[in-house]
Amino acid sequence: MKKKFLRMNFLIDWKLKFKFMKYKKILIYGGTSEISTELIRIYQKSCEKIIIFSRSKDKLLKTLKEKSTIDCSENKIEIFEVDLLDLEINLDIIKNFESDISGIFWDTTHLTN
Repeated sequence: MKKKFLRMNFLIDWKLKFKFMKYKKILIYGGTSEISTELIRIYQKSCEKIIIFSRSKDKLLKTLKEKSTIDCSENKIEIFEVDLLDLEINLDIIKNFESDISGIFWDTTHLTN
């Protein structure tokens, strides 16, 4: 009986921690696709900041503003306009972040000849 009680107590404790867990920073590469905007919508309530790397900041802001369910405030979303294929520049930007990155999503399409 005691083992069952301890196991139930652990499960309840784990579920509560998971329910209220908050991510620090989520990085998303490529923000204008439907997949990326859905990721932003899903994670904006469970993380402190979403950092988006995009080829076009203007196009990304327009896309986000069209989605009424996404909070575009600067304290929640930070956007970097970069060439996503230039890894050196991207790594330099990431090095400036504190070490509290909770996840990275890479959702880019780049058409070449």
